[in-house]
Amino acid sequence: MPPPVPLPLPDRLPMSPPSRQFQGWLNGARHLFKEFFAHRKKPGGRFLSAQMEQLMDEALKLCSRDDGNLDRTIHQNAEDAKRGKKQRDVKYCSASRVTDLRYCGKLFCLVHSLLWNALILYLRGRTRCGMAVFKAGESDDPPLEELEAFSGILRSLAQMFDLEPVQLHIFWQGDDVELMGFNRNRVIYLNLAHFKEKHFGKLSSDDHGKADVYGAWFLIIAHEIAHNKAFWHDEDHELLFTALVQTRLTSFGKLLANVAPRV
Repeated sequence: MPPPVPLPLPDRLPMSPPSRQFQGWLNGARHLFKEFFAHRKKPGGRFLSAQMEQLMDEALKLCSRDDGNLDRTIHQNAEDAKRGKKQRDVKYCSASRVTDLRYCGKLFCLVHSLLWNALILYLRGRTRCGMAVFKAGESDDPPLEELEAFSGILRSLAQMFDLEPVQLHIFWQGDDVELMGFNRNRVIYLNLAHFKEKHFGKLSSDDHGKADVYGAWFLIIAHEIAHNKAFWHDEDHELLFTALVQTRLTSFGKLLANVAPRV
């Protein structure tokens, strides 16, 4: 009996048509990828990478001083039309949470024991390095031991950005420790209450704790400087903030080597 003749195979095996559920998922995935790459092709903000040197220079030169006589009203209506896609109210950095800052112009006195020596600190609304000190609303007077430690850290970090210490301002709002600071009309204010709650205790722990404190406030200051050119928390602010940090990492590393050599 002759062997059976093999039947020719089709060019492709027959496949059952995809289910409606799978087809819907596939179409949805294609749509998401299309939208993703369409947005990637378009710049999200107004700033360009080629402008970063100029923008950083302008942001630093715009850092203003508040000697207790400035108008501290929030002027953001004019900036409303310039919002980026990611604009939102970020709770740790919001000038709208502090409606009234009062200049601490009266005399403070603190007896501070340091290496068994008595040190008397007299402050007339300023730290020893000249930073103006404010308090919010009906807040109590700021704690002076924490104030002295905080101002010393800020003085060192101001040098990372080629700022004078008087271009940074300290305020005390004891009932809002989550607020790190804010930039109001190109004046930078930093919250002593946040430092006292989150960082003061780390200074006496070890060098890793000190490095954490300096690192945190290095980033906070850069964040607030970026607001001089980018009012909102948007793509422009992210780009400028990143550039400010990256260009000063070497200097910051040298500072850490001095204040926290065992890290």
